[in-house]
Amino acid sequence: MDDRSDAGELGDLVRRTSRALRRITVAAAEPYGLSPHQLRALRVIAEADRPRPSDVAERLHIQARSATDVIDQLVGSGLVERTPHPEDRRASLLHCTAAGRRALTAIEAERGAATAAYFAVLEPAERTTLTQLLQRLNAEGPECPTQPAAGTEAPRWRRT
Repeated sequence: MDDRSDAGELGDLVRRTSRALRRITVAAAEPYGLSPHQLRALRVIAEADRPRPSDVAERLHIQARSATDVIDQLVGSGLVERTPHPEDRRASLLHCTAAGRRALTAIEAERGAATAAYFAVLEPAERTTLTQLLQRLNAEGPECPTQPAAGTEAPRWRRT
């Protein structure tokens, strides 16, 4: 097998794994009426010290308007509250309600158990190796290749 077909197979396997992990997240969040986007926003708000909506948008790498939509849904569900910023009348601060923290704790417990079961087919040393490889890719790999590798075509999303 050549490097390109290895890369193609590896990409397919990573996508399949990613989809399986997303299904785990969806299944854990669904009883609380949350989408994966809403769950990520809830986690950001719970972990931050009273962030502004713009802070949430930045942390999630989404547009401010999209963050506002997600935050509005979380506020409407009673999982997040908005309070006026004490120094800036135009801004608001967010905090996770007790119900939001309970939901997040339960979702993360369910998600953690299901994820552990998913990876249980691997030996502990294999899980360690996989973790190290993925950490390296996330730290050192390009976010999205912009230039084709020598001797290859430009990625479809870069072709004009």
